[in-house]
Amino acid sequence: MTKKSNLWMRTKVLYLIPAVAISFCAIACSDSSESDPNEVYEKVEIMPEYPGGLESMMKFMKDNMKYPEIAEKNGATGKAIISFVVEKDGKVTEVKAADFIADGEISDECKNALTTEAERVVASMPDWEPGKQKGENVCVKYTMPITFCLK
Repeated sequence: MTKKSNLWMRTKVLYLIPAVAISFCAIACSDSSESDPNEVYEKVEIMPEYPGGLESMMKFMKDNMKYPEIAEKNGATGKAIISFVVEKDGKVTEVKAADFIADGEISDECKNALTTEAERVVASMPDWEPGKQKGENVCVKYTMPITFCLK
């Protein structure tokens, strides 16, 4: 190959790469403008609601929560922060402890027992009224504290 053809090849590649990058960007940008039907929202026009409202949910929690024996023996108290998703059909999924705030020093074993119990009860909840965005049922991430205290 001659010097002139090498220079041409390098120039051709330099012009081609930006053109390819621009076309990929245009494809990615056009895909992202369409809303994902499985998107999980954090805030929506109408938030999900437990059937019967807050009082019914508190009653459900009280009736179904079992204080873990290890935590009770050790006087462990605190607040489990539980996150979950209320699906389009109202089902509760993806239940997990986001955090645990202890009322003093407690062992990891007690902390794990309390968060596991909170996850269990939330996962056993009946279907919620789903959240709505623009008149459509949507998936909504929800976070709630569950307080463990001994009388």
